[in-house]
Amino acid sequence: VVTVIGGAAEALQATPGRLELQLTRRKGFVRQALMHGASLVPVIGFGENDIWDVLQSGTLIAAQSRLQKLMGFAMPVFFGRGIFSYGF
Repeated sequence: VVTVIGGAAEALQATPGRLELQLTRRKGFVRQALMHGASLVPVIGFGENDIWDVLQSGTLIAAQSRLQKLMGFAMPVFFGRGIFSYGF
């Protein structure tokens, strides 16, 4: 099982060249793991923010923030390199 700790807040704030983790208010998963005897293996990925550019439109950010507060998640609008962008 994989848990993405930063969630939508971290995805919506992704900026190329910068890695900012959202961990301050997200510690309940440690308590749950301890209660259920689950192992935690900390893993971090580097470079995802450099692959995709997140659109930073004011109207779009406001709509995504409302969706995040209402439903607990928000789909970031992104564009960038993909698997088929390379010449093999």
